[in-house]
Amino acid sequence: MAEQSLLVSGVSLRLSSSTALGDLGLLPGMAEFVAEPSGDADVLLHWQPCGKLPAPRGELVYTPAKLWRMYRLGQRCDAVFGLRPSHRSLLRIEEGWREATLYQTDPGSEGGAARASMAIDLLLRTAILSRGGAALHAGFIDDGGRGLLFTGPSGAGKSTQCHLWEESAGAFIINEDRAQLVVEGQRVRCYGPPWGGSVQTAHNRDLLLDGIVVLEQAPFNAIERMDVAPALTQLVARCFLPYWDPALIALATANLHAMAERVPVFRLRCRPEPAVIDLVRSAL
Repeated sequence: MAEQSLLVSGVSLRLSSSTALGDLGLLPGMAEFVAEPSGDADVLLHWQPCGKLPAPRGELVYTPAKLWRMYRLGQRCDAVFGLRPSHRSLLRIEEGWREATLYQTDPGSEGGAARASMAIDLLLRTAILSRGGAALHAGFIDDGGRGLLFTGPSGAGKSTQCHLWEESAGAFIINEDRAQLVVEGQRVRCYGPPWGGSVQTAHNRDLLLDGIVVLEQAPFNAIERMDVAPALTQLVARCFLPYWDPALIALATANLHAMAERVPVFRLRCRPEPAVIDLVRSAL
């Protein structure tokens, strides 16, 4: 039995298979997240190459895009990834999201590796909910030891802000597309996951979060701190919510509310210029 351990956003995952894991084509992109084997992993994932996928269990409950679908039978879920029957993967998740099996018909292919990555992403970002966490669409930077997130609707300038701070202030971009947050006492810790958007800027680093900045394009620069209720609305809108399960949605919303109470959230109306940096720092 081949095994590999990953540590993503504080969640340990043990990946096992009866065949060589190198055929999965996944691990090179997660090199920073490979960890020493642990006795009790938080999530167990068995990879099973097969000639034909098993039929999904239960009823179809969620179709976010043509790329994947979610089926549900009681507290167990099956996620099907891929369009063509010959190029699909099925993630069979047991109750509690701590154990799953990934069935694949085309191991080692580029498409198979991409679908395996999507499956692990779905598994871990759902498992993190029970640890007081949530995954957000956001740019995550290290500004001299301070954790800072930039979020907002598509096109608001998340990547632009990340690179502006990198080039003009020496900040380090941990991830310019995704962040995973976990409540830690009276603070919130932010992790960079392996999935970094189209440019794949993704580093295995974490920081306590000092601020979340909601971006809006404007012909002027202005920043204001948001109250908890409107801040929560913005976080929910940017969260990867588990729409197939009302109980998990409630848990995710409660986690986000706890984060909005612990981390200052700002609305930043701005032009993409270096003057924004001092403005944001003065508000933190």
